[in-house]
Amino acid sequence: MVLKSLSAIIFGWCSCSLAYAAPIINVVPDSAFTSPQTLVPIDGARRLNIFCIGAGKPTVILDSGLGGGMMFWRHVMPQISAFTRVCAYDRAGYGFSDPATRASDATNAADDLHRLLRAAGIPTPFVFVGHSSGGLYGVLFAATYTHELAGAVLVDPSFAHQEELTSAPLTAAQRAANDADEVKGIAELENCLLLSRAGQLDPPKTKAASACMDTSGNPEKFGGALTRELFRQWSLPPTNAAYVSEYLSVTSLHGQPDPDSVELDRVHVDFGNKPLIILTRSPPAAGSPQDKAAEAIWDAQHDALAKCSSRGTNRIVSGAGHYIQIDQPAAVIDAVRSVVTEVRANSTKRGD
Repeated sequence: MVLKSLSAIIFGWCSCSLAYAAPIINVVPDSAFTSPQTLVPIDGARRLNIFCIGAGKPTVILDSGLGGGMMFWRHVMPQISAFTRVCAYDRAGYGFSDPATRASDATNAADDLHRLLRAAGIPTPFVFVGHSSGGLYGVLFAATYTHELAGAVLVDPSFAHQEELTSAPLTAAQRAANDADEVKGIAELENCLLLSRAGQLDPPKTKAASACMDTSGNPEKFGGALTRELFRQWSLPPTNAAYVSEYLSVTSLHGQPDPDSVELDRVHVDFGNKPLIILTRSPPAAGSPQDKAAEAIWDAQHDALAKCSSRGTNRIVSGAGHYIQIDQPAAVIDAVRSVVTEVRANSTKRGD
């Protein structure tokens, strides 16, 4: 599926079985996401924005999906901070972090996080929590910086060769049509970047500019200050540039693997006996046979990913779409608490 604007990819996913309590309403104040928090130099003068609350070990690091900033974790941060320290950060080009100086692919995302941990003085090993493509970046991080990771929760994560695998049930003609749509969608994203550089997105001055700023699929309806801040960020060239680069890195065309998958193929993914919980969205009630086949592949790949740890599990979360941390925040909080508890128990056994 091609999603034509930055806001569309953030909000365009549709809304197993564990049942959770009513959604948690305690949230971090808007002010934490409408201004820079701690800007940490990680590469010369280039800085990443990070926001931490709570106390205790291990530290939990929250990483957002494609095009998303740290405000998408606002529903789970306060509750996690009640039992350990938790930090959310903006990847390069997003939120208040400085623009990237290289491709926004999985390898560089993992390297930036590695640098951020050291520069910010965050103790390792830590617990990684990543949503969507952020989960894919976390898998590469785990393979590259094995000793820095204590455990992980991957929230409806992307996975290597995702587009190739989920398009397998399609006919050759359907795959060709998808490729054509992808090429068109990429051109539209690149046009949004050009419009942002020309100052045409704040406010949108043309129909094409309005399409770049479409929020009709917003799953949360942020409202007020946060919506204004999201619009401001989406209008900025660094945000659009980071988004285009990340999108190209995760996109497969004409049967060729996407760059992120090629990078993952080069490493050995093995979480050993570290606690690993995968959270998977509920399957849609309706859909074409091809959609249902793709959903089955999605679930099967999450099962396979859980097997990368001898203590890995895949939990299907009822009542949740792709943004589980918004739809069912208690599921994410419960998974993080479980991993943190296991990490602490293991640390006690070792006498750390």
